[in-house]
Amino acid sequence: MLQCVQWLAHQAVDPESEYFGVVDATRIGLAGHSQGGGAVIKAGDGEPNGFDISAVVAMNPYGPGWVDPGNQDGPMMLIGGTDDTTTPVSSFIKVWVAIQENDQGGLLAVLEGGTHNDDAWAPADDFDNPQNYDFGRYQRVTELWWQYHLNGKVDVGRQLKRELTTAPWSTEFAFTDNFRL
Repeated sequence: MLQCVQWLAHQAVDPESEYFGVVDATRIGLAGHSQGGGAVIKAGDGEPNGFDISAVVAMNPYGPGWVDPGNQDGPMMLIGGTDDTTTPVSSFIKVWVAIQENDQGGLLAVLEGGTHNDDAWAPADDFDNPQNYDFGRYQRVTELWWQYHLNGKVDVGRQLKRELTTAPWSTEFAFTDNFRL
């Protein structure tokens, strides 16, 4: 994953690249689902490749015990569902405890009735156009998370907190000097 970020960072400064001037290597966000969720937890400590990761979204993360999540470069949003039998929320509680203890902060959002796949992947009406895909019921809160952390829109922090503290969400927050909504 960090090699992909490295590639994008190089492309952003290459005048011949379609990504020239598009990627801001000072604001990097990582998102993943299931095993990809476990991978973004691991990659969220970008230090080995020299990157600071601004924020992470780990949806229904599998295998989060691979790394100490307390070493994150930025805040982490963990998302899970009460009806997920593949990676139940209980399987990544140790990650949440580590996040609560680090100085970066984050949140644990649990979707009532949420499953492993249906709430992380909404079916697209048009499979030939991936821009129409979304994260199902996870979509709105992840969009707000990125607007807040990557686009600097601090006013959406209150909106994100309001949405995550309203049914069907149940959310715990770990606020720090580095993370407030």
